[in-house]
Amino acid sequence: MPGEVRTDLRIPFFSTRILEYSVASRLRSAALLLGLGLPVLLFGILTVRTVVGEVLGQSGSMSTLNEALAFDSGNPEVLHRKGVFYIYAGPEVDLREGVKSLRRAAELSPSTAVYWLDLGAACDSMGDALCADDAFEHAQADNPMTPRSQWMIANHYVLTGRDEAAWPVFRRLLDMSPTYAFPTFRLCLRLDSNPKVVYDKVVASLKDTNVRVAYVSFLAGTGSLDDAYRVWREMAPSLSPYDFSLSGPFLQSLIDQKRFEEAYAVWLDLGHLGVIPDFASQDSKSLVFNGGFERRPLNAGFDWRYRPAPYLSADFADSAAYRGAKCLRLDFTAARNEEFLPVSQIIPVSPGQHYRLTAYVRSLGITSDSGPRLLITDLGCPECPGLSTDAVVGTTDWHEVSLDFAAGPQSKAVLLEVWRPRGRVFPMEITGNFWLDEVAVTSLDAPGTKTERTGN
Repeated sequence: MPGEVRTDLRIPFFSTRILEYSVASRLRSAALLLGLGLPVLLFGILTVRTVVGEVLGQSGSMSTLNEALAFDSGNPEVLHRKGVFYIYAGPEVDLREGVKSLRRAAELSPSTAVYWLDLGAACDSMGDALCADDAFEHAQADNPMTPRSQWMIANHYVLTGRDEAAWPVFRRLLDMSPTYAFPTFRLCLRLDSNPKVVYDKVVASLKDTNVRVAYVSFLAGTGSLDDAYRVWREMAPSLSPYDFSLSGPFLQSLIDQKRFEEAYAVWLDLGHLGVIPDFASQDSKSLVFNGGFERRPLNAGFDWRYRPAPYLSADFADSAAYRGAKCLRLDFTAARNEEFLPVSQIIPVSPGQHYRLTAYVRSLGITSDSGPRLLITDLGCPECPGLSTDAVVGTTDWHEVSLDFAAGPQSKAVLLEVWRPRGRVFPMEITGNFWLDEVAVTSLDAPGTKTERTGN
């Protein structure tokens, strides 16, 4: 019809041909009942009215919704659709008509929570708090365990300025459905910008450890690292084991901001919680984590990290180990004269302290004079040059390489890398295999031991 508003919002669309066929065929079938007596006739007429009303009610236009109600004025689903149409697609003046239709639908089918929820939302949009209160109370009574109802009720309390009433509803919502976590955190922090308040009122008593940890990740992701770390320190002792990936972004945020002490404290917490597998079995004297490659690296935190590169493959579980069951093997698969930094680990250190790096290496057919080695770079002095062990070339048996170094006066961490610099003397291209095992960084006990300071 000219000027008619149409929408498919929440209303499935049926083609005119199907609609005509369905209605006509059902009407023809109803006409056959005329010969079966008045009781059956009356039943048939009521059936036709209901069927026609339901079919027409599926349409996305107001005219067909009104036609459906003409056939069956007491059909709550059609009334509900009409109310939704008015609220979301009609002009401002139609809001009251929409509320009227939604209320009628809810009254006809009082046990259908969605009718009350949509009525409550419509009343909120009109600023009628009493109407909304009544509708949401009915929804809560009819279906209290639906996450959608909790979300809408909590939003209703927020909209009407009843923050204290909203907190327990948000908490109940997150206990029901963790999928609402980030939207809930975002809305709660609009209620109170203090993350500690939100933690105390909503997060602290949640049953699901994953949702509690997600709150820390959410804070870190929004740039509130100080708050994230404070919440973590309070939360960590009460956590149960969970998947490391949930804390990975938070931990990486601390590392990216060079907050190495805090990052390492979180790392230790994760180890004691059992989030990091086999943490207790690590060598307590060495600052290198998983130095024997006995477990698959996390590729995160203070574990080994791998940077893929063309013409280079890495196996962190090669069986030809110096000690234990596994070691790292690097294969230079094509003759290339390129710099490679494929494997690394961040090592926590104390400013000005002296350390010794040791490792066992072997090689097979390394063609270049510039072979793989271990490189230490001071992360507290990024402009300072690093120190490296001797290059491994040709074919060698397992042997130890070592390097003494001192952390700079501002350093809280150093970067340990497997490094192959570009060759400058023929033959420059590298191929062959390199093995690494039993990597350790230990503090030097004896004062006055001759050391080299990184970057000096």
